Amino acid sequence: VLYRKVQVNSFKKKIEIALNNHKNNIPFKPFLNINKAPWYLIGLLPGVSSAQAKNVVEQIKNVRKIKDFDEFSKIISFDVVSLQIIKKIVKF
Repeated sequence: VLYRKVQVNSFKKKIEIALNNHKNNIPFKPFLNINKAPWYLIGLLPGVSSAQAKNVVEQIKNVRKIKDFDEFSKIISFDVVSLQIIKKIVKF
């Protein structure tokens, strides 16, 4: 449980930095591998609910790994603002 709290806090900081970098047009590298991330980290992405995050993990576990952003966006519908930042945060 402690490891999970540390992991969540660390990821929240990374998202905050990414949002600021995105706002200021500062490039950054994707840092969340969707195919390896637990649902509780995916659920911290802007515009992604816990239920959607759990669905993503179930898809990966039971169907197949997600190959690209188009495939990911078919599982989760993003609003335009979230779409722009999430595209920069996630990797496959």
